[in-house]
Amino acid sequence: MKLGARFFRTQNRAPAAGQGTWVTLEDLIAGRHQSRAHRVPPRRGLTGYPGGLQTRRRGQGLDFDDLRLYVEGDDVRHIDWNVTARTGQAHLRLYRQERERSVTVAVDLRPAMFTGTHCLRAVSACRMAAALIWHAADLGDRCGAFVFDDNGHDATRPVAGDPGALQACALIAERFADARGAASGDRETAALAPVLARVAAGRREAGLVVLVTGLDVPGEDWSVHLKEAGLRGRLVTVWVRDPMETAGLPPGTYDFRSAGGHFERVSLRGMAVADLQGRLSARDEQIRQDFRMAGVPLLETGPVGARPDIGPANVLGA
Repeated sequence: MKLGARFFRTQNRAPAAGQGTWVTLEDLIAGRHQSRAHRVPPRRGLTGYPGGLQTRRRGQGLDFDDLRLYVEGDDVRHIDWNVTARTGQAHLRLYRQERERSVTVAVDLRPAMFTGTHCLRAVSACRMAAALIWHAADLGDRCGAFVFDDNGHDATRPVAGDPGALQACALIAERFADARGAASGDRETAALAPVLARVAAGRREAGLVVLVTGLDVPGEDWSVHLKEAGLRGRLVTVWVRDPMETAGLPPGTYDFRSAGGHFERVSLRGMAVADLQGRLSARDEQIRQDFRMAGVPLLETGPVGARPDIGPANVLGA
């Protein structure tokens, strides 16, 4: 999808009532202030210049790393004359190379995400994604968005500064409006595994990928793709959860629409409530174990603001 001025025009759709059921571009831009409220000092060089992220590679940089003996062909400008005079042997100063980091935030907008008690999980995911994008932009990272639903995906190229963040937020807002309309149909939610496979095999320019999802319908070969992502070391997952998923439903009678579109009624009493809670707990532990085995960081959160210890700084590690 090509990005242009049309993303930044006033939206024609009327937002639904309530802050927990709709997301607009204005809401996502406002997420910049929330990101700054949780800002912590970045674990980077103090120069303030772009490329302040340390790598493991030695090369041209500003941060001293180590000393070694001078060998023929080395740049004499890097000789440490103090150490050379003290030891009687020529020593060379080594520096840690710096580079810009690229951060791509992948947002899950499949139909299952448009559920929730206090707030739609899709709304929480979009707000969390915006906070991550603005935080990355403030740190000097190049940031972009990868938004997917059952109709496909769109992405923005990671760009530094406000332009990259605005393009990413505009894409999220537009795809949210489309996905929200499609979620009211009777289609079943597509599996997450193919999207994870695409993320794991993504091009180098995508950099660090933060997947914001409810982890619904993992699908076949989920564990295989998760391990592949762990081997590449480029994925962090934010698990967007609704309070109902952790606390379960209270006893009562509930009307719901099945995956086939039929309205049904179920009564939860006593043992049924305990059984449901047990199933949810077992599923949650299996998911956590899959991520531990794959070596992929998993952060659990509810609607933005429900867990003050989970914020952009925790996710991006800076």
